[in-house]
Amino acid sequence: MWWCLLNRCKSRKVRSLWWEGIPPSVRGWVWQHSIGNQLNITPELYEIFLARYGFHFRGINALSQKLQGKKIRLGASVAPGNPQLEAMTLDILSTFPDLHIFQKEISNIFPSRENCPPAGHERTVLARNLQNIPQVSQGGPYHDSLRNVLGAYATYRPDVGYAPMTSWLAAMLLLYMDAVEAFVVLANILNQPCMLAFALPRPNQVKRYLATFDVFFEENLPGLFAHFKKIGLLPDVYLGDWVLVLLAHVLPLECACRARDVWFRDGEEFAFRAALGRLSLLADSLLTLDKEGAAALLLARSSPAASSSVAAAPFPIPATQEEALFSAIAGVRMVSRRRSWAQVLALQ
Repeated sequence: MWWCLLNRCKSRKVRSLWWEGIPPSVRGWVWQHSIGNQLNITPELYEIFLARYGFHFRGINALSQKLQGKKIRLGASVAPGNPQLEAMTLDILSTFPDLHIFQKEISNIFPSRENCPPAGHERTVLARNLQNIPQVSQGGPYHDSLRNVLGAYATYRPDVGYAPMTSWLAAMLLLYMDAVEAFVVLANILNQPCMLAFALPRPNQVKRYLATFDVFFEENLPGLFAHFKKIGLLPDVYLGDWVLVLLAHVLPLECACRARDVWFRDGEEFAFRAALGRLSLLADSLLTLDKEGAAALLLARSSPAASSSVAAAPFPIPATQEEALFSAIAGVRMVSRRRSWAQVLALQ
């Protein structure tokens, strides 16, 4: 059925079905076929870059062990002198923490294929029932796969390396596909112009996207836009993370997956539309806050590993507000002076 729907994705009926969310049983398949593989990445290529990452990671940990003389804990500095690997390690610690499947108390010395997550039907059942998974005392079964995918990508694209918070994106992919497939999809997602602009980052291109976002921000939420101008809160403070992970760090899992479904349907424009939807949902609170308070709310994560400055912030979008969020997104008008998002972006 979904193969036929993919070929008619522009029809009103199909777009409506897609908006409601893709069934978990076919979600991974739909995501893979929606993004394609323009980079022509093969399983062999993944193995090559995984091996290179493993070699690099072993060297780093050998040095760390020599310096510390003890096992390496996940929250510690596992990569002295390598801030990207440190950021990746800490992000993995805070990725969907309530699921208890991506974190490991003690980091292995180098990437392995042990504790591999289930595949096929078992993966679909797991993705459907993630909230019922108990904590695993020896570490989550998806930890190694997540680290391997992120590490292989950082080796594949050293100019990008590890883009902050993309552990959330890779983790979501791993819930619906195996590591090789997740690597292919992740690489093709991050190769999209908008994603690459924020991941590298490319300042001039980022400025274009921020300026375009401001046009639609003022169009849809003029009061909040004026308030942000008054307190000096610019979109570069919060928007980059939102675009890269599509709010996965503040959404309940199924809601985050539904948002990613629509991203695969609509492309980069939906990331900014979703951002405006979230701002609309939080507008009443944001209008009462100063710059520091508003930034803390917008940067808050659903993770206990969030920084102390925002850890006390309320969980921004509880599961009960999923429909409220999507209603807010649906109410966002992505037309300004008869120009579409793409047309406004082209003028920047």
